[in-house]
Amino acid sequence: MTSLRLSGVTRGLFLLASVISACALVETRYHVLQFAMHLLIDLVLALVGLGCSMRAWSSGKRRQSMHYGLGVFVIVGSLALHLAERQYHIGALIALKLEASKYESCKSRGASIVSGKILSVCSLDAQWNEALFTEAVIYDSSDELANKDRHYSARWRAAALSLEPQAPFSQYSFEAYPLGRHYYLVTFNYDTSSIL
Repeated sequence: MTSLRLSGVTRGLFLLASVISACALVETRYHVLQFAMHLLIDLVLALVGLGCSMRAWSSGKRRQSMHYGLGVFVIVGSLALHLAERQYHIGALIALKLEASKYESCKSRGASIVSGKILSVCSLDAQWNEALFTEAVIYDSSDELANKDRHYSARWRAAALSLEPQAPFSQYSFEAYPLGRHYYLVTFNYDTSSIL
């Protein structure tokens, strides 16, 4: 009876640790050392959970095996979502779909580059992250923001500077990631090596 109770507590603690690990990812993802430690802890948790799940499955305890498997799924799933966000910016893409009217109205306001071409700030995260960066979704119908060589036309520069302080192109370094349909996720950071 005691071993059954202890086994239930262990499963509960493992599930709780899995959920806490997934939540902690939000805080550790922008700090290299913390993120490395988090990955190490997640690896250990996933291996322990996988081992416990396989041991429970082989001894015929299917329910216990599923509980451990669920914990492993939470750990691996949260890491997969984080990596997808870093690589493909799925959070910004989902926001574009869910708040389509807000982003469509963004096309009509902003700074004019040349006739018919507009540069506009659709949304800006007003809080600077502890890692010293912030993000904005910017509409650029000229697609000059996509230039990786950072050679922008004089008109585009003038339009970008007119968007201050909404989009601090002249104060901070920035990097643009295309989201499709002339929308870009722009990350502004304190590294001043590539400001306008």
